[in-house]
Amino acid sequence: MLGTDTGTDGGFGSGRDRVGLTDALMLVTVNPQKETTTLVSVPRDIMTSISGFESSFPQKLNAAYAFREASDDKASLGDGVGTTMETIQKMFNIPINYFAMVNMSGLGDVVDQLGGVKAKSPLSFKFSQDTAHEDGNNLYDFTEGKTSFEYAADGENFKKYDKMDGKAALAFSRMRYQDPQGDYGRTQRQRILLQAIMTKIKSDPSTILNTKFISATTKNIASNMKMSDMLALGSNYMNATKTIDSYTVQGEGEMYDGVSYQRVTTAQRQAITNKLRAALELKPEDTGSEFGSTVTESQIAQVGSADTLFSQFNTKSNENLTSN
Repeated sequence: MLGTDTGTDGGFGSGRDRVGLTDALMLVTVNPQKETTTLVSVPRDIMTSISGFESSFPQKLNAAYAFREASDDKASLGDGVGTTMETIQKMFNIPINYFAMVNMSGLGDVVDQLGGVKAKSPLSFKFSQDTAHEDGNNLYDFTEGKTSFEYAADGENFKKYDKMDGKAALAFSRMRYQDPQGDYGRTQRQRILLQAIMTKIKSDPSTILNTKFISATTKNIASNMKMSDMLALGSNYMNATKTIDSYTVQGEGEMYDGVSYQRVTTAQRQAITNKLRAALELKPEDTGSEFGSTVTESQIAQVGSADTLFSQFNTKSNENLTSN
């Protein structure tokens, strides 16, 4: 799953400018036999060698989509997403069968079509949709440990609400600057929101098992899944929502050439490889390459390896994941 602000006001129509960054990246496995869904957030700032654009190294992972789209005006949206998928597959040695690219309006559409959702906030914060900070109009006030929240259109006169509509869900999932965990905190809230959506669907599967719901929500969602695939997923895999496990790829922050990156050691990548391959009931394998594509010896010498720079996070214990 890829999230972007591209097309927020008008969907993914053929006339849209789709060259944007994918600021939310999440791997999702669905296993009806184990009755388990696994969510793994992938930090957007991982230092990457983008598949097909290795000469641009180093880049951030969230730029992989934009590089493909910007390089070829005839490229389809699937071509851009394919570049991201290929890079992630090489990085973690996992197969990716399908993609869903959701712009922010699309996320709100899903929540609205479900009649709203309840999500417990992991921290207290305010967020204005107008300013992207803690003051301004269209101000939301979330409280740690509560599913209820307050909203003030004028930024001052608040009213309490018991569940999120689409706009509140966007505010909940977009805030980053006030979170002490930065982008890791934001991706945690994105997973919490996705879990809330799944829980709401599980309570009444009929809400999504119809073409009306799919037609209403897919204007802001692009996917290589056909409508028949989506309906089959909803009807045949619903028991996989019985247990939802949530994780994140853990990386270490580094400033390189004035740019902030996340570096992920072999052990940290192996932890994700082990978890996802087990979730898919695939045989164990070694993880993929640090940068997700080919790099030269001189390029590695230029930036160093994560295993060397952060050797304390490249131990056997770092191959263990804690659900969050």
